[in-house]
Parts: sequence; C-alpha cells; structure tokens
Amino acid sequence: MLTFSLHSSPYFVSYIVSIFYGINMMSLACVAIGGAIGALTRHFIQILVPSLASGFPLGILSANIIGCSLIGYLYPQLGHFSELTKTLLTSGFLGALTTFSSFTIDVVIFLHTEKTLLALTYLCLSIILCISFCYLGFIIGQAGPWSGKTH
Repeated sequence: MLTFSLHSSPYFVSYIVSIFYGINMMSLACVAIGGAIGALTRHFIQILVPSLASGFPLGILSANIIGCSLIGYLYPQLGHFSELTKTLLTSGFLGALTTFSSFTIDVVIFLHTEKTLLALTYLCLSIILCISFCYLGFIIGQAGPWSGKTH
C-alpha cells in the first residue's frame, strides 16, 4: 500500500511553493476574502429563503439568480475597477456565491458577440455533461469508503 507523509517527503514544500510561484499573493487573498464573503452570503440566503415543502431548493435558486444578476450588472463596468477588485468581486465573491454566474456570463458574452452556435453548444454541453458527471460521481460516491456500505 502506498502512503504519503508530510514528514517523509522533503520535496513537499518545494512542490507547494512551485504551484504558487509567480502567482500574485494579493490576488489569492482577494479570492479568499471575496470567497469567504460569498459563501457566507449564500449560506444566509439559504437560511432566509428555505426550500419549499416539496424539497425544491428555493434558497439555492435565489442565490444563483442574485449572483447572475450581479455578474450581469458588474461585467460591463469591470473596466472601471482595479484587477484586485475585479478578482475579489468575480472569482471570489460571485464565484463562492454561485459558480452559475460564471457559466451564465460566458453564455451571455457568446450571445452578445453573436456566437449563437457556440453559446448553445456551451449551454447544452454544460448542462448535459455536468449533470451526467454529477450523477456518475453520486453513484460512485454511494459505493465509496464513506458510504457506510461494507464491501
């Protein structure tokens, strides 16, 4: 059996440093700070807007709608912000509030630049592949080591 230990690998630290080499640490801080605020916002929205009795995730839908509205509003104005502010707002805050906002702005940009076929292809592939792979992961996860099932 192959095992990994932090203490047995002298190359671990250099490996981690090499991953972050050349990355602006302020940019990472902006993603982290924005992400924390976005995740908390999403959580509070889910508390304030509970799921319906049917189990329909109204809170998550609300967070996605809010995030998509915000990225749609902010995107045309991003040229007025510093790179760090853009990173904090888009990758950080909106990325944690909803990754759906990134997906929708990509589709909107394709449509806005008259790349309709590309927009439809991306839209359909994203929905079909993401749901399919989520389902596949779910099935694999049901048989995984934390499933409670004995093998």
